[in-house]
Amino acid sequence: MEINTEKANNIIKSLRSLCHPVNREIITLLEKEKALDVNTIMNKIKLIQPVVSHYLIELKDRGVLVSERNKRRMIYSINPDFHKDLAEKMDKCITMQDPKYRTTLGNN
Repeated sequence: MEINTEKANNIIKSLRSLCHPVNREIITLLEKEKALDVNTIMNKIKLIQPVVSHYLIELKDRGVLVSERNKRRMIYSINPDFHKDLAEKMDKCITMQDPKYRTTLGNN
């Protein structure tokens, strides 16, 4: 079985994004509150808007969050498929750890 290095790196990036303290704080907040706009998230985690937006976009790009426009506000919530997708990514990582499938991955 040949491993697609780009796909493996994307899995690693997704898992790494979950480890960042700001991302964890945003995920925890949205798990409690269900859906919030950027300003509310910014006020609750006490960071400036550009920083919060950066992390929200990262989490959305990784499939952790989904967003919906409500007039002039962007509302973020946890992707309903997030936990299922995470489990699938973990399974893939475990498979990649098997010595017969091991490959050298970049540090991206």
